[in-house]
Amino acid sequence: MAASVASGDVPPGRRPAGVVRAYAPAAPGRHAVLSWARRHADRTGAPLEILVDPEAARVTSRRPSVRDLGARALAAVVGRPTLADRLGRAGAGAGVLVVPQDTPGVDQLVDGAYETVAVVPDQPPHRGGPVVLALAPRTTDEAVGAAFDAAAARGAPLVALRFRDPEPGVLVADDELGAETAEEHRFWTDHLSGWHLAYPEVALEVHVADGDPAPELVEVSSGARLLVLGRPRRGRLLAAVTPSPVPQVSRAARCPVLVVPSGGPPRRTWRTRS
Repeated sequence: MAASVASGDVPPGRRPAGVVRAYAPAAPGRHAVLSWARRHADRTGAPLEILVDPEAARVTSRRPSVRDLGARALAAVVGRPTLADRLGRAGAGAGVLVVPQDTPGVDQLVDGAYETVAVVPDQPPHRGGPVVLALAPRTTDEAVGAAFDAAAARGAPLVALRFRDPEPGVLVADDELGAETAEEHRFWTDHLSGWHLAYPEVALEVHVADGDPAPELVEVSSGARLLVLGRPRRGRLLAAVTPSPVPQVSRAARCPVLVVPSGGPPRRTWRTRS
């Protein structure tokens, strides 16, 4: 299902990365996906593989055969894996799976993939913008490390943003709100200080503000070079109460989005893992 393309050598001081797999169907976003995947492979020294999906690439005739009609009828009855399901399986074992933003079911793909997924919109890249790391209470070390890696490889500053969505109906005094914001800013600055020591070449800014994370991050993406989102192992109960902004941001962001899962498979149960 994949065709390999040789990539460059590992840049000095960088650790090797897993294979980069790109899904680039014949559509307007194809060039953007291939360009991003090639640059990422060159930066990390990883091999590049182009995924070919026979289901998506098949060209049907004007007059389908009886066999085609029978296969379609059977698929409608028993069901068949979606494109997102097939891409999720094809990306297993890769360092990163790169897909167009308009891929059908991209929200399900980023929410359930075992591997890191890069979602690339069909827009010119912001070559001078920062790498933006979206912070959340359960942001994992995997996401933080991916953000610092990306900023260092691009020679870009890293902006870590924490948008706190206020609880509806809960009124907080301005002085108390300011104290909470300052405390959280200190927490994240301290938390990221160890990573900053390991990446001294990366200029780091930490910002904490109130706002709905999904639309705020989409707005920020208009000037970002890359948006890095962590996807923790949320149980279904937690996801039902506080839905993750990752699928919504991935569908609407104006820059490439790197969705980094935590270690281990996605959670399919109602409870979150402690």
